[in-house]
Amino acid sequence: MRLRILEGRRSRLEERLANIRDGLGPQPRAHGHAIPRRSNGTARTPTEREVRWLEELITAERKIRD
Repeated sequence: MRLRILEGRRSRLEERLANIRDGLGPQPRAHGHAIPRRSNGTARTPTEREVRWLEELITAERKIRD
């Protein structure tokens, strides 16, 4: 059950990253004006860190099950 939850969360975050990379992700706003797309790198970094963290958790969970 826990493994499925972690894998599901990782999958959703990977989709979000793909959308950000493709320019389809939510556009950050500053003072009511859209920030240029090149600024999406700041949105991507925390999401990439969370994906790596989830991968570590998934690996650990799989080791426990073996």
